[in-house]
Amino acid sequence: MQPHDVEKPLGASPGEEAVFAVLARYSGWKPALRAYFAYKNLEHGSVGKLLGVSRQMVGQLLAGSKTPSQRINQLKELGLPDELLPQQDATGVRSV
Repeated sequence: MQPHDVEKPLGASPGEEAVFAVLARYSGWKPALRAYFAYKNLEHGSVGKLLGVSRQMVGQLLAGSKTPSQRINQLKELGLPDELLPQQDATGVRSV
């Protein structure tokens, strides 16, 4: 386990980030995020514990139906690559 793994439990290596960035670019962030969760063997419940939310909320984040900035920022802080998250437009509204 690398030191960054403890600080960034959802983090990716530079090579992994590149692969999933390409996937997100060509298939969209939702399928890329689902693939990333599968690749990293992440479960909604375990990610929910890290975020302090239910597994259902994690499912809503993955589906794009709920994207509160606080939770998106927490995912970033835990190391989830930016390319796998919904993007904000100039007004700060997240696109899904």
